[in-house]
Amino acid sequence: MPKKPSEQDDLQQRYRWLREITDDVIAERSKIAEFHGLEQELRELQRDVLTAYERSVQLKHPRDKGDFREEILKQFLVKHGLLPNRYSVAQNRVRAVAPSGHISPELDIVIHDRDGSIVLRRLDGTVDYLPIECIHGAIQVKSKLTKKALLDGLDNLKQFKSLVPSNKLEQNLGGFTLATGLFRRFGVLFAYEGSMKWEAVCRELQDFARQNPPEVWPNLVVVLDKGYMVLGDDKSYAWKNRDQLKIETPIVYGHPDLTASCLLDFYSILLELLKDTPAGSPDLNSYWRMPLTSGSRSYSFSHGATAEMLTCPRHGAYLKRISERDLTRIADFSRSAERINWVKAIDLAGGGEGNNEEAYERQPGMVRIFNPDGLPLTELLMKPNGVLSYDSVEIDGMTVLLPYHYIARDDLFEECPTCTKEAARTAKKTPSSPRSASGT
Repeated sequence: MPKKPSEQDDLQQRYRWLREITDDVIAERSKIAEFHGLEQELRELQRDVLTAYERSVQLKHPRDKGDFREEILKQFLVKHGLLPNRYSVAQNRVRAVAPSGHISPELDIVIHDRDGSIVLRRLDGTVDYLPIECIHGAIQVKSKLTKKALLDGLDNLKQFKSLVPSNKLEQNLGGFTLATGLFRRFGVLFAYEGSMKWEAVCRELQDFARQNPPEVWPNLVVVLDKGYMVLGDDKSYAWKNRDQLKIETPIVYGHPDLTASCLLDFYSILLELLKDTPAGSPDLNSYWRMPLTSGSRSYSFSHGATAEMLTCPRHGAYLKRISERDLTRIADFSRSAERINWVKAIDLAGGGEGNNEEAYERQPGMVRIFNPDGLPLTELLMKPNGVLSYDSVEIDGMTVLLPYHYIARDDLFEECPTCTKEAARTAKKTPSSPRSASGT
């Protein structure tokens, strides 16, 4: 039996002693039983995984190395039968798509629902676009956890976890279907080795958590040859999404790998995350025609393709685009605006009395009118010749009428993108005027 280290020995010597003791105990147990716990199995697999990772150093091309290292972790999950059959590991890289129109960056490893998943688009046979509802969670894989790799991984997971599923999610539960709702996906950052000091990783993770909302925090950070980290508060750990939402002041709990069991800890938490994050078939209506996006917001034109284009006299047709700033302004005003039947609004704009209740009941759609100056509808929604003068957009679950008056006055639609690029190039080439000797 290895000699127990003294209090004067450094921490690494104590870790080595604990691992050697664990090895000895497992060796003795193996003499009397072929299987005596997942600890033995996962410790052996951890050695195999790290050995395979070290062999990948021989690969010369960075992309080949990245693919191989992702494949090592995929094979750990798939080859050894560690995941229940209802879960499937995507063989291609994946980009997750939300009903809002937002799309994640490429995700290294995605675990999705085996029975309910569909592929919205397959690009060159290497990248699959999957509805967010089909996905349980994603794992971003890094070879060595440098500061750049850590921050890049956290940012990718942030973009992925920002995607919100549709309200309707169907799960097949052996003979009946359960409709559930807005469950965020989980995100794990996994690295084989770390070049940063343990304390530095904890500090960066805590800074990230305090600068971002809990909806986008990573659920788990693993450095296979060092240990793992989870967020929490001064009372408990929180690797599940619903527990993270309760945290006001996040702190990082680091768990150094004392007994070469980091892979077992990763596997155990992964199974909990899978059970806690339902996935299933998406509502395909949400993906029939995707909204346009602008920053974190999304919008669509109520009348579809017939209302989405403008024409530049020099460059031809281009998409109508609204900036995130203007979308926010429109949405903020419209939330407090009175809802009105759209036929009644047109009736009033044409000088009618607004009392044709039978007509309004036949066409019951309710709208809000973007009218920050409080102008009369007769001056806003209809030209003197009776032609309607507004666009209709869908924002944040509201149908909003955008009068041409405000579209023109406030430049609510962005200009032709080609003209904008040409103007930027011209401005860049034009030298600034030299200052006179007097400084004017």
